[in-house]
Amino acid sequence: MHFAVMDLGTNSVRLLIAEKTSPGIYLPRYSRVEITRLGEGTAQGGELRLEAVERTVEAVKSYLIDTNEYRANITAVMGTSAVRESINKEILISRLKKETVIELKVLSGTEEAELSYLGVVKSLPKIENPLVFDLGGGSTELVWRQEDRLTLKSIKVGVVRLTEAFISLDPPDIKEIRAIEQYTLERLNPLKNQIQGRFKQLIGVGGSITSLASVKQGLRIYDSQRVHGFTLSREDVAQLLGRLAFLKEGDRKKIPGLQPQRADVIVAGTVIILTLMKNFHFDRVTVSEGDLLLGALYKFNSA
Repeated sequence: MHFAVMDLGTNSVRLLIAEKTSPGIYLPRYSRVEITRLGEGTAQGGELRLEAVERTVEAVKSYLIDTNEYRANITAVMGTSAVRESINKEILISRLKKETVIELKVLSGTEEAELSYLGVVKSLPKIENPLVFDLGGGSTELVWRQEDRLTLKSIKVGVVRLTEAFISLDPPDIKEIRAIEQYTLERLNPLKNQIQGRFKQLIGVGGSITSLASVKQGLRIYDSQRVHGFTLSREDVAQLLGRLAFLKEGDRKKIPGLQPQRADVIVAGTVIILTLMKNFHFDRVTVSEGDLLLGALYKFNSA
C-alpha cells in the first residue's frame, strides 16, 4: 500500500510517495519538488500573493496526478511558515478545498520541528544524540532530545525571508552577507547555553543543505542516495559560500548540483548554515533526506 504527503513550504512544494512494506516501515518510492515561492513578499506585507497561491495550487493539482498513478492514500497536505504567518491564508485553504477537495493542515512551528526530527531518526537510525535543524524558506526549526522529551524551537530565519530582507545586489556584497550573519546570530544566541557542547552530531534537512551536498559532489543529476547521509565539514561549507557568494545569479544557475530555481536563495542558506555551525561549535554536519514528509507518514498514519 502507498501513502502520499505534501509540504506547501515558503519556497517549494514537495511530494513524497512511500510504500508501507511492513508494520511501521515506510520506504520512499517517488518524490517531486516544485519551486513555487509561496512566501514571496510575505516578509514585507504578511500576505500571500495571488500569483504565488496560483503556482502552489497548480503544483498540488499536478501532484494529485502522481498520487493517482500510485493509487496512494493521501496522509496529509501541510502548510508551514509562509502559510501559518500569512494574514490571508484562507485564500489558499479555500482554493485547495474547492479545486482539489484537500483539507490543508497548517502546522505550528513546534509541530513542524517534531515531524522533521521524526523523519531524521527514522531515516538515520544509527545517529546518537543529535541536534537537528530544518532550514526552510521562512523559518528554521531546531530540535533535540532532552531526557525523555523533545525540545523544539522555531526561529524566523529562512532563506527566502533573509534573501528578501538583505540581498539587493547581484552578486551580494560583503555587507549583505554580514547582515544575514548578524541577523541569524541574534536569533541563535538565546539558545547557545542550551545547545553548545551538548550534542555529538549535527543533522541538517531542507533544500539548502541538500543542495550544498549535491554541489560538493558535483551531481549533475540529483541523487538522493548520494545526498542522504553525506557529511560536510565546516570548511566545506565556508568554501562553498566563497564559491557561491561571488557569482552572479545567472552563473550560480549553471553550477552542477544546484537546482537553478534555488540560485537566488542559496547564498542566504549557506550563510545561515555556516553561522549555525560556528555559533554552536560544530565541525561537521550530516545531511538527511528524511525530514518533515517522512515524519508525517509515521506520525499521522499511526494516529
